[in-house]
Amino acid sequence: MKKSDEAEGNVGNRGKNKSGFESESKLKPKKGEMGEWSSVSGAEVTLGLQYLWVTLISNRKLKYLNLGNTLMRDDDIKLACEALKHRNCSLETLRLDSCELTSACYLEISKLLLSTTSLKSLSLARNKVVEKSMRSLCEALSSSQCSLQKLILDSCDLTSASCGFLALMLINNKKLTHLSLTMNPMEDGGVKLLCEALREPTCHLQELELVDCQLTEDCCEDLACVITANKQLTSLDLGNNALGDVGVMALCKGLRHEDSSLKRLGLEACGLTSECCEALSLALSSNQLLTSLNLTKNDFSTSGMLKLCSAFLHSTSKLRIIGLWKQQYYAQVRRQLEELQFTKPQMVIDGDWYSFDDDDDRNWWKN
Repeated sequence: MKKSDEAEGNVGNRGKNKSGFESESKLKPKKGEMGEWSSVSGAEVTLGLQYLWVTLISNRKLKYLNLGNTLMRDDDIKLACEALKHRNCSLETLRLDSCELTSACYLEISKLLLSTTSLKSLSLARNKVVEKSMRSLCEALSSSQCSLQKLILDSCDLTSASCGFLALMLINNKKLTHLSLTMNPMEDGGVKLLCEALREPTCHLQELELVDCQLTEDCCEDLACVITANKQLTSLDLGNNALGDVGVMALCKGLRHEDSSLKRLGLEACGLTSECCEALSLALSSNQLLTSLNLTKNDFSTSGMLKLCSAFLHSTSKLRIIGLWKQQYYAQVRRQLEELQFTKPQMVIDGDWYSFDDDDDRNWWKN
């Protein structure tokens, strides 16, 4: 936990009793302590949560609430949603990760999305979302009354069937700009459904996280078409998917296109070798918008890396952040990377791609 979190009222995991719940005394903020952020992990289900719902209404400075890893009963969610609907509630970000939500909970959340104008970011990560619940959520998200901008559905056991509801929602929703679907077994079929929606001019999505979704090269042609057709999409993370060289070469067709608006691309652990480096180098040399690229945990040879280094050095390249473990390459490659950073002092090259610029919007799904 950052020190600044405590100063701003981020309760975190302090003061748990033997049952794993937050003691009531820890939930009660001192005067002026709550600030704009509050994080409660494992709240007292009776008095604690009821007090919290009252706080949501009475404290207009409360903008962020994290209830992750709190067992939420149907009645708890119902009361929470009633509080969030109140005209005095100003909460903007709500995290309900790993709360064991039920179908009844999702129905209440769906109703909430139609009633609140302040809530902009919602995380339901690590809760199972069955098709019936996904349908109700997507119906709410498709409404013009929904103001949500960021939605996190990581590890929700979503399948290809779930993607059909999401695709229809993306076509109709003009406010949702950020969607994270990381660690869901959607496979190529599910992503192809999403791509159909992403190509529609009515889709306004800007950032899409598809890390570890069991994807292969078969969906890359569709993704390449999205890269060229969607003027809004600026960030796409495909890490930990078996795209392979063939898949990335297909993506490069989209990156080379003058209509590509992509600024951030994640290709960590995608089974890449030097076979794709020629195509990737050509794409990087011609693309003038891409600023962030993650290539960690791939198997590039020295010759392949030298091709990439030439592209990184190209005068038209706007790359500012590159995910690479410099230590894994021979001295010749390391010298090229050092020359790159000397020539372009603003360049960051490191294996911990996700750690840079924590304050900017690229890490929205972590906040």
